[in-house]
Amino acid sequence: MIESIKLFYDDECSFCIKSVVFIIKYFKLPETILIKGSSDHKIKKIMEEENSWVLIDSKMKTWLRFSVFQQLISMSPRFQWASSFFSLRIISIIGNWIYLIVANNRGKFSIFIK
Repeated sequence: MIESIKLFYDDECSFCIKSVVFIIKYFKLPETILIKGSSDHKIKKIMEEENSWVLIDSKMKTWLRFSVFQQLISMSPRFQWASSFFSLRIISIIGNWIYLIVANNRGKFSIFIK
């Protein structure tokens, strides 16, 4: 089932590439779910309008921003146990706030990921 999800990322952003690869490896998720955002015009438009990565789940539901992270946590064999915590409303609010700060400052944050 996890193989049927698609995680679209900004393949023109080195920070985004390194971040999503790190998350996939650290969460022990299959790299086959990663798809370049530029490979799909509709998805690329969503990514640009929402300033977000995009996850399409097995039921074809679209997830954006911190909710993508929450979905990845819930699918992770390593961190699935923490999905209830990351689903708390206050954590979602804080997570989306942090996500937007990072998304709007990707260039600055790229110096932290080599």
